[in-house]
Amino acid sequence: MADSGRWFKLWCSAINDPDLDNLDIADFGRWAKLGAYIKEHGTDGSVSLKEPSKTITTMLQLPTLKDVIICFERMRNVTVSSETNINVTYKITYANWLKYQGDFSTNRV
Repeated sequence: MADSGRWFKLWCSAINDPDLDNLDIADFGRWAKLGAYIKEHGTDGSVSLKEPSKTITTMLQLPTLKDVIICFERMRNVTVSSETNINVTYKITYANWLKYQGDFSTNRV
């Protein structure tokens, strides 16, 4: 059954990746959940968050958006940048998103 491309690829090599291996198991789970969240709510490997971001704080089992941002800053290949408009917004970006998450199967199908 087709899933309309609503998937997040978690490569088996993730368990041997030295950068991911340095995360504790809770943060590894948060890294994986972040990928699924970006796939669902982001664009091209990036998503913007602003206070209070209750959905993601609850999903990652962290009390505040500040705690979420601190967690993301510990992750290699995840970039956090702040943009100040009326509210402070954080842009969260996965490095190499298209390399690992792109759907290049169309030509084979």
